[in-house]
Amino acid sequence: MHSSLLGQGKKILMSIDLDVRQTNIIDTTLLNLTLPDEFHRRPRSIQRCSSWKAQEYRTVILYLCPVILRDVLSADHYGHVLLFVCVIRLLHCDYIIYKQGELADILLKTYENTIGDYYGKKLSTLVLHVHRHFPKEFSLHGSSSSTSCFPLERRIRFFQRDAHGTPKKRRGMHI
Repeated sequence: MHSSLLGQGKKILMSIDLDVRQTNIIDTTLLNLTLPDEFHRRPRSIQRCSSWKAQEYRTVILYLCPVILRDVLSADHYGHVLLFVCVIRLLHCDYIIYKQGELADILLKTYENTIGDYYGKKLSTLVLHVHRHFPKEFSLHGSSSSTSCFPLERRIRFFQRDAHGTPKKRRGMHI
């Protein structure tokens, strides 16, 4: 959950350049939505997304992105965000459909190959690379909602620490 929602999902939402009108449209939509009782935390204003909790990102990324971004982003950019949403939903759902992991892998490759068109290099990070392994893990272990990687995610800081510095040092890093 953390690498997808607090990692890549947060970076996506914070990297979208919104003007005041677009921000107001999203906030009005969030405010007027009636959410079922299963959603324990209503997302706060999009302006405060940098301080959202993981549950707020989960609600927005898995369920609300198609609604709140539809009238705000260009059709191409909206479609690109939905690629990520579809990948995470495919890997997070409890039911398994035929070749679900393979479909998620294809969509993720498309998302990765086009990410520079919308965000430049700033979202091509280690967190995005970690997602490359999720479809295989899904095939081996099932839905990410039924397994936990929290013990491994705590160690990512060691890799991030080694990734800073000169490009020469990064080339020698082995993960």
